[in-house]
Amino acid sequence: MKLVYSFLLSVSFVFLSPALKAFQLYCPGDVWVGCNDEIWDLSIYGNAYYDIYGIYHDAGTPIVVYNLNSCNTGTIYRTWTVEDPYWNQVSCTQTIYVSGGHFSSANIHWPYQDLQLYGCNTSIHPNDLPYGYDKPHYDYMTCSQVGVSYDDKVFYFGPDCKKILRKWTLIDWCNYIPGSQYHGIWTYTQVIKISNTETPLLSCAKEIVINAQECDSSYVDVPLVNVEGMSCTGEYGISNNSYYADYKGADASGKYPLGTTKVEYTVEYACGKEVKCRTDIKVKDNKPAVPYCYSGLNVALMPVDSDNDGNIDDGMVEVWAQDLNVGSYHPCNNGPLIFSFSADASETSRTFTCADVGVNAVQMWVTDINGNQSFCYVNLSVQNNAANIPDCKPDEGKKYVLSGKTFDEDHDELENVQVTLKDRVPVYQYITEKDSIYNYEVIDSFYNSSNVLVHIYNLTIEYFDKVIDSIPHHNVMHLMSNQNGVYGTNDILLYRNYEITAYKPGDMSRVNNSDLEILKAFVDGEYQFKNKYSYLAADINEDTEVNNEDVLLLEELLSGEEDEWPKERQWIFYNMQDMATATDYPLADHLSQDVRIQNIQDKSHHLDFMGILKGDLDKYESMDEVAGLNEKINLRNSQVDKDISVFPNPFTSNIRVGNPKGEAGKIKVFSSEGRLIYSGTINKSQSETVIPDSELWNKGNYFLSIETENDKKTIKLIKL
Repeated sequence: MKLVYSFLLSVSFVFLSPALKAFQLYCPGDVWVGCNDEIWDLSIYGNAYYDIYGIYHDAGTPIVVYNLNSCNTGTIYRTWTVEDPYWNQVSCTQTIYVSGGHFSSANIHWPYQDLQLYGCNTSIHPNDLPYGYDKPHYDYMTCSQVGVSYDDKVFYFGPDCKKILRKWTLIDWCNYIPGSQYHGIWTYTQVIKISNTETPLLSCAKEIVINAQECDSSYVDVPLVNVEGMSCTGEYGISNNSYYADYKGADASGKYPLGTTKVEYTVEYACGKEVKCRTDIKVKDNKPAVPYCYSGLNVALMPVDSDNDGNIDDGMVEVWAQDLNVGSYHPCNNGPLIFSFSADASETSRTFTCADVGVNAVQMWVTDINGNQSFCYVNLSVQNNAANIPDCKPDEGKKYVLSGKTFDEDHDELENVQVTLKDRVPVYQYITEKDSIYNYEVIDSFYNSSNVLVHIYNLTIEYFDKVIDSIPHHNVMHLMSNQNGVYGTNDILLYRNYEITAYKPGDMSRVNNSDLEILKAFVDGEYQFKNKYSYLAADINEDTEVNNEDVLLLEELLSGEEDEWPKERQWIFYNMQDMATATDYPLADHLSQDVRIQNIQDKSHHLDFMGILKGDLDKYESMDEVAGLNEKINLRNSQVDKDISVFPNPFTSNIRVGNPKGEAGKIKVFSSEGRLIYSGTINKSQSETVIPDSELWNKGNYFLSIETENDKKTIKLIKL
């Protein structure tokens, strides 16, 4: 034991000597090798040894750790551990770096770039493609792991052409560095085209001719172009090159100008191939004039001595067709216009005699410079008046006498009342144009040089007159009542249906603020009408109800804010016979302001009218009964303007009702038809009340009624 201890002291002494190192471990250096080099017998890369007191010793067998991936690349660690003279563990490590193989683009054989396939359901899976076009091939290299994938982008060019851009990606996972664009990754784009070889058969109308509906153009309904055959997508895409077509497809209908427009249809098939056909659309200026003529005209016969014996034995009058014109015009200014009694434009005049006395239904034809024609009807009354021609009388059995009187509600006669008689069955003026029907019959077919089937048609055109518009003309007569309120006529035809109405200009001088206050008092429920005719006079807008809207309308009429009475009349007239049986509330009696006489057969008829002036209420009602009420209303209105505010008005957001004095009350809002759409309360504790959802109401007029403990007010609101 003493010897060992000495040895240790000796060794220690020597180790601590600054002149000589006692112990040193030496490792072989790091090595870089390829995956094809020797990586199992690692001794060829050196071994560790240690030096103790100048004597070299083998460090023994190292501990080897392989840190390699499936490509056999990575690192190998060789670690030696020895014990120095002082029992300290001393280690060193050699690192062997193993790199990948040498796979490169030269080892890749890409498929041919352009491949043309035919058919509709052709498979483009790589396994179904010809060799050389199917997929990339590559050389086998050690220390490489090659992966191949592809991504297709498909583009359609028409119904029969499909182009696929197939992008191949090849990665050597033994060399690939993620994030690197070039190291270990290669890409290639292959182009595959698929097309259908079947040629579609295209046919269209050779020519379409139509008469213009307007001065410079006309809407043309073009028949759909016909395509025979099926494309890969089910049907072919058709386009037209018409600038005037509504759509650019198979339907070229649209508004075409005067003249000829050539429309070309195109059907694309396969990849880049086309089939075409053309239609000529011709729009002709055949628009006729718009005829306007008198619905009725009176002409007087001149006496004639036909046998020159000195005695008047007949009558005659020459009437020019142009004399029947009352404003005919051509919308396209295709004048001058020629007026005639028939389609023969040379029959510009016609002679009438005693044989024609009475009403004659004649036609006035209008012809423009292009020969287009239209006509209207005139009831021409040939009369024997001042001429006193013997034995020249109309058939009085066809005449009907109508007379009557016009009164007010006090049965006082009304003068200057216009009574209008309108024949309810109009005579129509028809406006026609030439039209045609095209009938196509295939008489032969052949394939042209492009292998396209061409049809030869036999075209038959049927022309006819087409009614494009009609203008009704009513026989209308206006009669005026005299100072005694009497009107009448003996020139009405039997077996006709007439509508009879009365009209008289209004008189605002008879309506004032006192009428307005009476109306307000009635609407507020503080006054009741004493006369049943007051209800009719108070219904300003004639909706069979007396409400806030009538109050507002009368206010606007009196203030000048509105200058036109509703329905453009202040006087309203009713059949006197109906008024005799009217109830105490005539608004509910459904009184009519026109009288209709059906199928007149009696030679004489008497019809009286009663007129009521709207707004004239103080004629029927006593102002003494509402005088005190007016002061009360005025006081309340002045107070509510100070105490209650409604805003905004007009409004688009929710309505707010201000209550600065903290009064309790009720709020109601009515539509312009009088329908209640909101009902709520005002609380004393709230200085402002919001009417919910009022911003969602429809645009129009509304009436807001506010009733507090001391007040009642109606305000007109406008929703924008």
